[in-house]
Amino acid sequence: MITEFAKKQNGKSWLQYKFYNQPLIAALSNLEVIQSSVRGIQGDAISRMLQEKIDANIKFDKYEAIVSAPSTVILGEPAQAKVAIGNYSSSVPGLSMPGLTIQNGQGVTNLNTSAIGDHKFAGTISFTDVNGKVIELPYDHTYKVIAGAQELKAQKGAILTADKMNVLYRGLPNPVSGSILGADMSGISLSAAGATVSGSGGKWTVTPGSGNTVKLTISGKDPKGTVISQPFEFRIKNVPPPVGQIQGQTVVSMPASSIPNQHVSVAMPDFDFPVSFTVNSFMFKVQGKAGMMITGNSMSNTAALTKNLRNGDIAYIYNIQATATGLGGQTLKQIPPVVINVQ
Repeated sequence: MITEFAKKQNGKSWLQYKFYNQPLIAALSNLEVIQSSVRGIQGDAISRMLQEKIDANIKFDKYEAIVSAPSTVILGEPAQAKVAIGNYSSSVPGLSMPGLTIQNGQGVTNLNTSAIGDHKFAGTISFTDVNGKVIELPYDHTYKVIAGAQELKAQKGAILTADKMNVLYRGLPNPVSGSILGADMSGISLSAAGATVSGSGGKWTVTPGSGNTVKLTISGKDPKGTVISQPFEFRIKNVPPPVGQIQGQTVVSMPASSIPNQHVSVAMPDFDFPVSFTVNSFMFKVQGKAGMMITGNSMSNTAALTKNLRNGDIAYIYNIQATATGLGGQTLKQIPPVVINVQ
């Protein structure tokens, strides 16, 4: 829009030419023309600025109601939601959203809710501008996952469970899990008088010592910032005694000729911890004969004692010596004998 002449026309400037000695109706008409020109220039300027901002041939042709509200609301606390109209394009040239499913111009993904605490997902949106250049726009979003109401089994939103049969075994590193509703898992701690605790982030191992019970205390802050300290009492049990076995049994029946083909083993039936045993030696005895000490777990050396056994005779395996893996170096109690009934 020009408001000054390069050269005066008929000896008049632009302002004089437009308004000087003009009737009021003519001056108002000139003003309306100027206003219309200004609005046109304004529209062109906005269009140009938007084009420079987006720099792509994008047509905003879709509308959607957008709700902005907190994903986690605390009981009794004020919460506010906002609703607005969003305008977006359903067809963007070269649109790419790695890791997302594109639906009608929008990227959709399922959030990871498998673990309690803060989570973050991020990525990059890219599209092609009018000049064929790929434009990349990074994004990220942080959200918090809290425990569901069905998991709350303790007061004040805290929960603590033993991972193995709800008891703690003496002298073993027992795995224990705990959480506080909505709390940052990295800030939760566990303590226990008379026991050794290691670990963090809601996962610990607890090794109790003497006594019949141990009190574990989980501490942290709830979503309001209030400090929670909740004690839980657990029973302490001794590790069950191991038993000697042949073919997985403590009492077996077999022909005398089969005895030398057997192997002696040690086990803890129905024990949930991963424990294994190595048989170092044992004693073998039949009626009327002195006991024989055998090294290892094979019974192949018993052939001389078993060849004369008859139906109804009994052989014994006793004084079994073994070492355990997975019991924290505990000394094994005396292992009961294995009885073989000769058929």
